Amino acid sequence: MLSTKSALIDEFCNQDGLGILGRKKHREIINRLLPQSTFSIVLDEEIGKIFVDTDPSEAYDVIKQALFRALSIRFGGKINIPEMFKTLKIRVLTEQTELLHCINAAEHENTIVTFDCEVIAVEREKTYIKSCDAICPVCGTDYVLKANEDRKIPNIYCERSRCKKAKLVTKKPNLITENIQTIYLQEPMSLAKNGSPVIRRGLLSGDLAGKIFIGQKKRITGIFKSEVDLKTNVNDIIIDVISEEDIEEKISNALTPEQIKLYKDLARNEEVFVDKLISSFAPRILGYEEIKLSVLLMLVGGHSSVKREDINILLVGDPSMAKSEMLKVAHRITDKSMYTSGKGSSAAGLTIGLVKMEQGNYIAQAGVLPLCSGGFAFIDEFDKMSVEDRSALHEAMEQQTVSIAKAGFRMTLPAKTPILAAANPKYGKYDQEQTLLDNIDIPPPLISRFDLIWLIRDVVNKTEDERKAIFILDTFTGSDTIDSTCLSEIELRSYLNHVRELPVVLSDDTKKELLKIYSDMRSLSANGIFVGTRQLEALVRLTMAHAKLLQKGITDKNDVDCVKRIVDSMFLQFNITINGQPTYKQDSLLTTSKQNQQQLADSTWNHCKDENGRVNYSKFIEELSKTGRFTADSAKILFSNWEKECVVKHLGDDLYVRI
Repeated sequence: MLSTKSALIDEFCNQDGLGILGRKKHREIINRLLPQSTFSIVLDEEIGKIFVDTDPSEAYDVIKQALFRALSIRFGGKINIPEMFKTLKIRVLTEQTELLHCINAAEHENTIVTFDCEVIAVEREKTYIKSCDAICPVCGTDYVLKANEDRKIPNIYCERSRCKKAKLVTKKPNLITENIQTIYLQEPMSLAKNGSPVIRRGLLSGDLAGKIFIGQKKRITGIFKSEVDLKTNVNDIIIDVISEEDIEEKISNALTPEQIKLYKDLARNEEVFVDKLISSFAPRILGYEEIKLSVLLMLVGGHSSVKREDINILLVGDPSMAKSEMLKVAHRITDKSMYTSGKGSSAAGLTIGLVKMEQGNYIAQAGVLPLCSGGFAFIDEFDKMSVEDRSALHEAMEQQTVSIAKAGFRMTLPAKTPILAAANPKYGKYDQEQTLLDNIDIPPPLISRFDLIWLIRDVVNKTEDERKAIFILDTFTGSDTIDSTCLSEIELRSYLNHVRELPVVLSDDTKKELLKIYSDMRSLSANGIFVGTRQLEALVRLTMAHAKLLQKGITDKNDVDCVKRIVDSMFLQFNITINGQPTYKQDSLLTTSKQNQQQLADSTWNHCKDENGRVNYSKFIEELSKTGRFTADSAKILFSNWEKECVVKHLGDDLYVRI
């Protein structure tokens, strides 16, 4: 500290009411202060120097004491100011913010910086000693120890030579401590350079400790410091936090009132305007109009205060069908999103993970889904994720939260993050003779959380192949021309950001139309294709998203018709028609053929049981062969496997019982 505390208080407000707080802009605020008010002071070079040269909590106390003195002068010393204004809060503000990745040691060492960030991890609260009385155990000399601006006590040994640097012993009754807490701050994805956000360690002290939590978006004002290590001369960076402020994500390139009116006029011609938006999304990908429209609806989302309003989409298909490119385009036109590959993503990285720090302790750290809450997650190679990692998505995709309960850590964070995922068939090429789950090996509960599942197959068609090849060759030579009427990526992003926030109401006529579609879809359940209430909710979300896309405040029949075309097109990719019988060879979309065989064998066993639960082996093999799913040999192999796995027990006389 360069000056004494009393001298610093005089700098802010001396006995005559002069000083920093005596200036007109501060005096007017002080004259209107109430006991429950918050006094905001803007950091300038003069005030900032005090925070740099002292402990931030000490600097706050200096401002508070000076403020009490100014208030005492205001009231003429007639009231007890410290008692009346004990709940008065002080907030330090700055006029300029910087990008976290632009803050560096060369320019900012020991200076005050302000930046926007997300809190990704928080350690438990601890305390540090501000001052205490200590005694030398050898000579009995008393010492008063005080922490410096780095919150370290510079000398903990007796100064007398005859004591040979005996370590001082603190006197616990006179110990003065203060709370301290370490947090981890990450640059917002929308501001990150090259998609790699910077992470910094922050230090909270005093009243700030315990007031910041994981997942919050903050504007942090603090001192950029190096934690000096003279042994290695390699120092850790820390931000000594002075003040914090909640912030909301700002929409980049917001539309002007004139642009909103222009788009609203264009949206009156619904069909033409929707085609314009579809053409504007991934114009270098040929075709896929229905899929592109569904992705646009996902980026807009539904509207509900009680139900999930986010739309999840899965793209399944053969390699080299532009699935990944579609994910990357969607990532580029969204402000708050993250693109990741399933192979490189873990459950901890997507939800909440326990991270071991250098000191050996563990902290809970937020992953992609909670950090992108309110934005989007694009997951490529979804099928390559392990079973354990995929299971972590169940809660996030339906309940829109992520939770952890491990080793004393219990935490739940919001994760309102729609997912657009892409998966390849596990054998390289999609086998039309098998079910969806046989091809991609994803469990039915997770599949059911996707509102739309698009199958993209590489079908040989000479005319279409030649058209596609010419289009690709033109992109290499620069001969391809994008329609000038299409929106640019910036314009499309701005428009989608605008309509995403619009409210929309589901009309009664729309409800009746959606019930008809759901009833037709529900009839598919008779053919083994699972359709439940989640599919009805998906229809509602898609309908409301279509209305928002056209800036309509209430849904109508056109929105339902468009959604019906999308759903029909999706089912048709699996050779299923909603109003007819499926031509798909397997009789199930959301089960595997192995599961079907197991269920058939179990039902045949139950059919062959006598009143004592016994089954004749020969009769069982004969009945199972009659189903057409098993030959006599395959039925015997199944039964043999049951015996090896101790599923059945031999009772003698060709009779068996299930264990």
